[in-house]
Amino acid sequence: PKAATEQMKDWLFKHLGHPYPSEDEKRKIAQQTGLTILQVNNWFINARRRILQPMMNEAAAQNRGHGAIRNTANKRIKLNIPMRRRIIAGASLPLLPLLRSRQNH
Repeated sequence: PKAATEQMKDWLFKHLGHPYPSEDEKRKIAQQTGLTILQVNNWFINARRRILQPMMNEAAAQNRGHGAIRNTANKRIKLNIPMRRRIIAGASLPLLPLLRSRQNH
């Protein structure tokens, strides 16, 4: 059901730093959505693979060239640009633009 999916996505995006609901949280989500605990558990397993992993990959790809320009000799020059960063799975990634674009979908 779409309403259940939206509720679980909301939880997921609010907990990006640790996207693993506790057993109590899973029970609460299951009660609120009308799903079984197993369905909630499977949804989060799949969401971490299908939603979060591609977001992290996209952020990492954007981060590779961010903050650098090329001088006339075509060499990269690092710029010291402060960025908002969020720690996810041990990697520091700029996620603010990705989160905004994901929330609009």
